[in-house]
Amino acid sequence: YMGQFKAILSLSLLISTAICPCTVGFASSGGSAMSEFASAADKRAATSMGESIAASNLITIGQMDEHFALKVTEVLKGDKTQVGKTLSIGPRRSCDAYPTKGNPVAVFWGKDGATTSIVDTLSGEQNLAALRCLVKLYAIGDEHARFTKLSGLFVDPSSGCPEAKHLDLASIFKQDFYGALPTMRDPKTFEIVKNLYPKVAPDEQLKLLTWMADTRDARAVPLLLDALQSKDKFIKSEAQNKLSYSWSKRPDVKAALQKLHAAGVASGSSAGSATSSSNGS
Repeated sequence: YMGQFKAILSLSLLISTAICPCTVGFASSGGSAMSEFASAADKRAATSMGESIAASNLITIGQMDEHFALKVTEVLKGDKTQVGKTLSIGPRRSCDAYPTKGNPVAVFWGKDGATTSIVDTLSGEQNLAALRCLVKLYAIGDEHARFTKLSGLFVDPSSGCPEAKHLDLASIFKQDFYGALPTMRDPKTFEIVKNLYPKVAPDEQLKLLTWMADTRDARAVPLLLDALQSKDKFIKSEAQNKLSYSWSKRPDVKAALQKLHAAGVASGSSAGSATSSSNGS
């Protein structure tokens, strides 16, 4: 459990949110150790669109006027009869200003009533395009299937989102994948993260490797051992640190760390000899 808690803390340092939470009413996740250890502050600061989608019973897109009234043009989740209606939003209490008059904005309405509280707002062409795809994805009830789709968007955004063919949505989908990781409940879903690891760039590998290691799941050990041979110094260093901290008593890990240490000593010795010879000449 402590490892899972550390995984959440690690993710919080890696992810910056593109959405601004206002009033919140996140439902209890239940059953997930990762979710149980998430603090109230973590829940208030949404790290993914998925959190806001889950916390809402109605998601609308529309144009807002100067009186904080939203003319609904689309309903992505919830009561479709809201299309064409004008919903009063009211001045924001604690977040940044709403988008300017006439710009499309998505409003996430809380679960305590169709239009009584606002969970989040979202604007921008790329964000709204990604949201349209993610609402459909998060409607998938099976966790494994949902994460499979989400990992597919991580690697190839256009594979499950037509809008990504003409808009750059990669960073949004990656952020949402990382934000969704703490909601993982099914141990089998870990394999999706494990299989994603070799398909991504080194900077993303570092984030995934850190998350897997911090869950303290032994399935991360083979990847960490392989990472000791990585050409990326950050991945190599992270693997060494995680193995030393969590699995140093395992025979295979102990042997690998000793070998790495011996190689480092030998390399240092060789470098020292070369320097001495150079100085002597």
